[in-house]
Amino acid sequence: MTGFFNKYKTQIEIFVISLAFWTGSVISSGKIFTTDELNMASLPKDYSMAPVMSILSKVLAFCVYYFGFLFLSKIRRRYDRSWYVFFGTLAIYLILFFASYPGYYMSDDAVIFGYATRFLPVYWHNYLTSLYFMTAMTIVPASVAPFLLNCCILAAVSTYLYMKDGKLMLIFSVLPFTLLSALMCFRPVLYAPVFLIFFAYMYYDVLHRADRDEVPVKKTVILSILAAVLCLWRSEGIVLIFFCIFLVPYSLMVPDKKKKPVEENSDQKTGDAALFDDERDPFEEDFKAGEERRSEPLQNGKRKQSAKVASLIFFVVFALAFSVIKIPQTTGEEKYYGSDYLILATVRPLSLIIHRDQTYPGAEEDLENINKIVKLDYLSYETLSCTAFHRYNSDKNSGAYTQTLADAKTQSDYLKSAFRMIYHNLDLYIAERIQLFLITNGIYDYDPGLVMGMKPVETSQYALYSGDRDYGLVLIDGNKRLDINGTDKIAKFLFAAGGEAYIPMLVILIVSLVISIIKKNWFIAVTLLSLLAREGVIFLTAPASFIQYSYPMMFVTAWAFLVCIKKRT
Repeated sequence: MTGFFNKYKTQIEIFVISLAFWTGSVISSGKIFTTDELNMASLPKDYSMAPVMSILSKVLAFCVYYFGFLFLSKIRRRYDRSWYVFFGTLAIYLILFFASYPGYYMSDDAVIFGYATRFLPVYWHNYLTSLYFMTAMTIVPASVAPFLLNCCILAAVSTYLYMKDGKLMLIFSVLPFTLLSALMCFRPVLYAPVFLIFFAYMYYDVLHRADRDEVPVKKTVILSILAAVLCLWRSEGIVLIFFCIFLVPYSLMVPDKKKKPVEENSDQKTGDAALFDDERDPFEEDFKAGEERRSEPLQNGKRKQSAKVASLIFFVVFALAFSVIKIPQTTGEEKYYGSDYLILATVRPLSLIIHRDQTYPGAEEDLENINKIVKLDYLSYETLSCTAFHRYNSDKNSGAYTQTLADAKTQSDYLKSAFRMIYHNLDLYIAERIQLFLITNGIYDYDPGLVMGMKPVETSQYALYSGDRDYGLVLIDGNKRLDINGTDKIAKFLFAAGGEAYIPMLVILIVSLVISIIKKNWFIAVTLLSLLAREGVIFLTAPASFIQYSYPMMFVTAWAFLVCIKKRT
């Protein structure tokens, strides 16, 4: 028993400290959580899930404490400079945040917060977003809690990158969109650092792990759980798993003959870090048949066998984790929405297509099916916008602006007709997508002929929604805890200074992808290709214009680009 305590002394101490902090947080969380009836009605209120969300948020709050203290303990004992990097970057993010106090709220953030105070999940924006809010609010009983947790995660990610790849990675910490994300709690912004950690962890701790011949069970399980969360949290995230079919076995199997084990905070990197270097990639050489430098573990099959076992572990654990994590979301969607979110994705293209006479066979039937879900008058009025869906639902369904309340057959008939109409008007569909891309990136001087001379008509006020959002802001203000009001000038400056630099990051992504393919740096190439596929899904399906939908891509592209230029610097 003494040997056990000596062996796990640090973990036990951290567990006790975490338990003490967690107990205090749970006791104080009554200041922000309540069982009172929520004076909001624009979104479904699933009170049956409140006890489940309460338990999950408390479990996750303890995990945040435990792994947070474990991370701090590690960098304090082993990487002194990393200790300063963490608190330095955290200080920067917190200074910017408190100067903008209580933060920059976008879109539905205030409504999600209001529902979170009652442990009510918002399925429309994925219950994991609500769970993030609730976990943060359990730790800090204040409306600024999601921002503070996001700042801590950003600082931890910045420190991890510094530990693995040195000072160059600090550039990521101060990029305009990184700084701007510290002022926001918009759902794709919260998603972005977790998305980055998935690729960075696979690159540094799996691809470049020191022991190449053993099955990295713990690391593989961590990756699989991260992948499950990322695939479920954002609808476009599901494309990630298809690229994991290559990335995971590649990271596990590729020999590392010329490369020494990656030293934290070391400037000596090879392999994919040498993307723009003229030296030959050792990984690519190891895969060539007949190469004399083929490593011994690969010759005797031990490494290949280990990789197969680890890959199997990844996909089995992923399937199990994804199935379990998905249960609340699937239950909520089936109970309240059905195919409503997919229907929403078709509304903006149809709002343009509807202005052209449809003469293809079956067009009349398609129009009738569409009219059963969203009246054609609403579609034709609110052109180049998805708000016809929200406004019609709100007018028809007593303010429930996200629900069509249609049966499964009516929804199915709508989708078949909508897709058929889009298929027969692909030119207008592509034109509408291009127009959305342009205005999302602040380009408004496009040729109106692109979209039949139509101008965007958008209604943002529908029945209960605006009242709910205003009430959410009142709740936020009442739970600030600090009687200060910052300025939004910092956020506006960062927006203008590169916080929405989507096109430059997209160009960097494409150029880096081409070069990595030419140089046969397959990990970076497939990573970037997965980002491009993700952006393709957003381009084809995004219902509205938010640069922040692409923050995950921008985060990973910035990191991959810094990895690529490491040897040159």
